[in-house]
Amino acid sequence: MLTIWGRSNSLNVQKVLWCCEELSLGYKRIDAGGPFGVVNTPRYLSLNPNGLVPTIEDDGLVLWESNVIVRYLAAKHAAGSMWPEDLRVRAEADRWMDWSNTTFWPALRILFLGLVRTAPEKRDPQALEQSRLKTAEVLRIVDAHLATHEYLAGSALTMGDIALGCGAWRWMALPIERPPLSNVQRWFDLLAQRTAYRTFVMPAAELRVRKISTSRRCVSPCMVETSSGKSRRLAGSPPSRRAIQSVLPSSFGSESCAGRR
Repeated sequence: MLTIWGRSNSLNVQKVLWCCEELSLGYKRIDAGGPFGVVNTPRYLSLNPNGLVPTIEDDGLVLWESNVIVRYLAAKHAAGSMWPEDLRVRAEADRWMDWSNTTFWPALRILFLGLVRTAPEKRDPQALEQSRLKTAEVLRIVDAHLATHEYLAGSALTMGDIALGCGAWRWMALPIERPPLSNVQRWFDLLAQRTAYRTFVMPAAELRVRKISTSRRCVSPCMVETSSGKSRRLAGSPPSRRAIQSVLPSSFGSESCAGRR
C-alpha cells in the first residue's frame, strides 16, 4: 500500500492527500513533521535527507517533493485526466505547479506565517502588508488567465490546480482585505465544491486561522501605517458563502484510507 509521511495540516502534504482522494487511491498516512517530530530520526532521514514532508513509499519507490509526488501519482493513475496526455495541456498544468512554488507561495508566505504562526506582539505589520499586496498582485496574473480557462489548464481539474489550490485556500481563509478577483473566486468556488478539497485542504487552514482571529474579522497586527503616517485597519474579507457552508471537519493522526470520493 502507498504510504504517505506527513502531518495532515501541512500545505505540501495536503497536495498529496487531495490528489490521492481525487484518484480514489488507498494509502496509509503516518504523522511526521511539526509537533509530531519524526523527520529528524535516522529512519526518516534515510528516506528523505531533507528532513521535510511529505515523503511517500510506493512499491519500493521513495519520493519527496510534493509537486513531484503529485505528478508521479497523476501519471501512474490518471493519465489523460489529472495528468493530461496532450503535451500542451500538460505543459500548462506543469507551469502553474512551478509558478505556485516560485511566485505565489513566496509572496504569501510572510503573511500566512505572520498571522498564523507568529504571536501578535512579534508580528511585523509592514512586512505583513507588503506580503498581502504582493500576493494580490501576483494573483491578478491568475485572474487574467482564468478569464479564458475554467481550470488552470483548461476545462477540467488537473495537477496544476492541486498545487495552487492548496495555497489559494490559505489566502481565502486569512482575515485580511482581498481585492475583488472574480475569476479567481469562480475557480476557488469550483474547487470548494469538490469533496476531496473540502475534506483535506479547507478544514486545516480554517482551524488554524480561528486560533488567531477568534470572533473578530481582523486581528490587531493587521494595523498598518499608510504613506500619510496614519494607521488603518485591514478589513476582513471572508471566503465565499458557498465555499464555507460545506467545510467538513478534519481528522488528524495516522490513518489508512481505502480511497473514496
